[in-house]
Amino acid sequence: MKRFLIYFSMVFILGGALLSQSNVKKFSLKEAISFGLKNSPILKAEDSKIKGIEYEIGVEKSNKNLHVNVDGNGTASRMNKPIGAYEPPYLKYDNIFFNCSVDANYLLYDFKTIDYRIDSLREKIKAEELIKGRKEEFIIFKISSLYLKILTYNDLIEAEKSILKSLNELKRDVKNLIKYGKAIEVDLLKVETAIAKEQSNLDTLKDQREADLSELAYYMGYNGSIELLGNVKDFENIKNVSAKKFIDEGLKKRKDLLALNFNIKSLEKGMKSIKRSKYPKISLFSGFKSTLLVNPISFKDIMSEVMNNPNLGEGGSGHTQSDWYAGFHVNFPIYDGGYRKNKFFNLSAKKSEINDLIYDKKNEIISRIKKAISKFRSNISKEKALRESVKQAKETLRVEKLKYKFGKTPINFVLDAEAELFKTRALHSLSKRGIQISYLEILFESGILGKNSF
Repeated sequence: MKRFLIYFSMVFILGGALLSQSNVKKFSLKEAISFGLKNSPILKAEDSKIKGIEYEIGVEKSNKNLHVNVDGNGTASRMNKPIGAYEPPYLKYDNIFFNCSVDANYLLYDFKTIDYRIDSLREKIKAEELIKGRKEEFIIFKISSLYLKILTYNDLIEAEKSILKSLNELKRDVKNLIKYGKAIEVDLLKVETAIAKEQSNLDTLKDQREADLSELAYYMGYNGSIELLGNVKDFENIKNVSAKKFIDEGLKKRKDLLALNFNIKSLEKGMKSIKRSKYPKISLFSGFKSTLLVNPISFKDIMSEVMNNPNLGEGGSGHTQSDWYAGFHVNFPIYDGGYRKNKFFNLSAKKSEINDLIYDKKNEIISRIKKAISKFRSNISKEKALRESVKQAKETLRVEKLKYKFGKTPINFVLDAEAELFKTRALHSLSKRGIQISYLEILFESGILGKNSF
């Protein structure tokens, strides 16, 4: 029975592990970027914003269309009044009537006031579409840089595992040397301490990797666990980068810079609309009205009550009365308390602000491109130097192990060589991925990063 429970527990744990792995979605870099461009919450929010402006255009267009309203009401009244000074007869009657009307209004001409408001919103949509394009570049950059960063963690984790494997082999060698009296127990303690330290480093790297995977899933808009599928090839022909070339590209193609120009055009159209709103508006109107009297009271009926002579009355009977009307309306604004003036100056101030932002944005683009190129060149130099350092660190560790084995050096030198090898491997991996990430940053800051850049 005990053996059965052990087998059952093992099957349950193994099944849970397999089920957990099956719930993890694997993405290549291109698949991650494509998924992110379709599902990122950042881009969906921008789509909603553009849709809202399109509805604003619809609202403005509706002001130029025919407006038709139907109105209806019903009224009941009762008269119960005395007539004369001394014991007069009472004037009594009930009256019920219903009204129904149909009104139509059409704006004939407004000197293009509404047209300019619509044009202003259309320019705003162009600006928002460019901003969305810039955010797409941002999503591509974040996904690709995080993907490369996670691959760096993969390299570091493998390097850490290699160090742990080497330390465990050293631990076995130290035990054997202690067994034959060629090493002391303190050496074994030092190795075990080093193993514990490296195991802690490994756990930290795994936690950081999981955190970056979660961040990657967020920018992709994926609700669940993900894993990387495949590596990323090194970019070709990127040994020499021209600052002038990328700066020219950035000043011409950065979508957030182009969006500012469309925002200026939108404000200019809005200012024209305000100016035109000072002119008159001409509208046409027409309508039809019908009244139903349920129990109408005629003059003879009233006199019948006053004279207290029922023979004079006609006796009401329901009837309907209908009328129609048509005409035109001219609205000429004379004074608005400074509303148009202040609104015009408000848009003018915003235009000046955006002009200042354009100047600032250009300087920012130049600065960021130069900084990205500097990082790129630094990573190339580091990678070249660290490539040689890794070879030297491997050789140093090999020699120190041999020297320790023959009692020519203390265990500390071996452990230092192990640590130095991991450090140089880590730095080499970071610089190698740093070349790719910094080149992507150059493309991103130049406004030419796209899903086909890989």
